[in-house]
Amino acid sequence: MISKLFLLIRTVRYLKLKQISYRIYYLFRARYRSFIGFSYKYKLYRKGKPLQFTGLIPTNCSYDSNTFTFLNRSVSFSKGIDWDYMDNGKLWAYNLNYFDFLNQRNMTAEVGSAIMFLFIDQLQNLQNAIEPYPSSLRGMNWVKFLSTHKIERKSFDRFLFGQYRVLLDNVEYHLLGNHLLENGCSLLFGGYYFNGKELYDKGREILTTELKEQILQDGAHFELSPMYHKIILNRVLDCLNLMQNNMDVYSDSDFKELVNRSAIKMLGWLSAVTFSDGTTPRVNDSTEEISATSEELFEYAKRLGLKWEVAALKESGYRMFKQDTMELFVDYGAIGPDYIPGHAHSDTFSYILNNKGKHLLVDPGISTYNVGYNRQKERSTSSHNTVRYGKVDQTEVWGGFRVGRRAKVEIITESENTIKGFHNGYERFGVFHQREFEVLDNQIIVKDLIYPNNKLLGISKAYFHFYPDVRMSLRGASVELEDFVIKFEGNLGINLKEYNYAVGYNNLVKAKMVEVEFKESLTSSIELY
Repeated sequence: MISKLFLLIRTVRYLKLKQISYRIYYLFRARYRSFIGFSYKYKLYRKGKPLQFTGLIPTNCSYDSNTFTFLNRSVSFSKGIDWDYMDNGKLWAYNLNYFDFLNQRNMTAEVGSAIMFLFIDQLQNLQNAIEPYPSSLRGMNWVKFLSTHKIERKSFDRFLFGQYRVLLDNVEYHLLGNHLLENGCSLLFGGYYFNGKELYDKGREILTTELKEQILQDGAHFELSPMYHKIILNRVLDCLNLMQNNMDVYSDSDFKELVNRSAIKMLGWLSAVTFSDGTTPRVNDSTEEISATSEELFEYAKRLGLKWEVAALKESGYRMFKQDTMELFVDYGAIGPDYIPGHAHSDTFSYILNNKGKHLLVDPGISTYNVGYNRQKERSTSSHNTVRYGKVDQTEVWGGFRVGRRAKVEIITESENTIKGFHNGYERFGVFHQREFEVLDNQIIVKDLIYPNNKLLGISKAYFHFYPDVRMSLRGASVELEDFVIKFEGNLGINLKEYNYAVGYNNLVKAKMVEVEFKESLTSSIELY
């Protein structure tokens, strides 16, 4: 018995050492290939060829005279660029390493090339730069920049090809979602630029699988964030652009048709959820000035010869009601894909209301990805226009990108003017939340029900977040505003409070919100002037 125990201990130790040794090996191999492996000796160099593109969307201006601006924070590097600058958080450092600035409108070939040389010289000492996600985005941006300016330099090609060899060994299968899709798009770019079949085949393989998996039938990206939907749509259009204009490198009609079909579906969904002022709902992880606008994407798609129709929203769980000047967006969707809900919020049954092109009831949005109070608060139930039972969230969100128990939605009935459903996010407390929307002429009726009703039923709170410039006042059981009034039935109390509205990352402004307490049922009638 003792000998068997020793054998088991030795086996476990061996497996742990073997696992550690593999980690060290792969880390060394990634490093080795990235800054040594360009040489002809190791056959990691391949000459690149500038590609043709039709009307790419320029990236946001983020570089000016050694000053980089990302996420509303600017940093000037007077003594050399610190590519691992972390004072503004991981996401800021990632943005620095994406090299999006190479493709901003005013970037010259000379300045862009100089920054690329500086980066190559420092790579062997960097941490963020060698991670697969920034490597993927940087690869595509370099290919676009080198192709646009017709730059052919062995030093750039050696470096870029070496980085693509590293990416081949480090595809983000462990993260999946938009990360894996970006890996696939970048490998496709690398395959075309270097006429490298291994890169092309891996990119094609990933995209073939992931486009079918990640684009829902109604055209939504399955992480259910309009911001990420636009980012991914831009990437899909870039891939279609690449294939349309470089058929002399690779030509695959079936694959091209898959990408084309995916783009059309995504355009249809985006058309359905875009408000008349051109903005999109800020549900889940969404905010301004990160992705291209809907209008930019629509114009880009037209330049590529695409035609699409407005989608009928279904699988995403989102609905858009439009009547005269009123636009009401409601969320009856799932908490993202079951296996990757990192960008989800606890916002089931939340809604956004615009009227006459003005924002009235809004989603507060996100200001950070850094783990802490703000990130936790912005994902919580009380930061959305929905109902919280007691003092708990419908869905357990934690740790920045983690989700525990989650609310599951069932739609009971819906028609052209109504939708009713319930979720089980509070089932562990013995209750369910049902919400119904009814859209009438210049009126929206929202009915909330917490059931089953019993003597032990706790207090629930319904939240209403108003756009920062909206003026309002409380009068009895109603909230009066310039353009509309909300009347409540079944309320136990109405509290006027302040909240932080996120105007993009790291930019918060104060705005008003109303918290309405009730026990069993609440009817909120929104009357528009």
